[in-house]
Amino acid sequence: MAASGFARVITLFQAGARVQRLFEQLDWKFCFIGGVANFRWGTPRLTNDLDLTLLTGFGAESEYITALLDQFESRISGAADFALRNRVLRGLCFAQTGAPHQGASCRS
Repeated sequence: MAASGFARVITLFQAGARVQRLFEQLDWKFCFIGGVANFRWGTPRLTNDLDLTLLTGFGAESEYITALLDQFESRISGAADFALRNRVLRGLCFAQTGAPHQGASCRS
């Protein structure tokens, strides 16, 4: 793996750690899935995003969506409406440091 590949994975893990801390502070039940989960449970592979499942139950989804969009910017317009219709919140952004991406626009 090239040096830039290692840097992307480290940044991704930093972002994942921040998300995990936030979710644990909020006492939210969740698990990582996709490429990041493969580092622990499967065959490691290079990935450039974090996929996770958040157990919200039914009926209170808007509270979770609002809390997440208060912390992270979405790459898609109408993210809250999309999430309510599809039960998926897509395209949340992180700064290069792995911190929540606040203030600046998401990169494509």
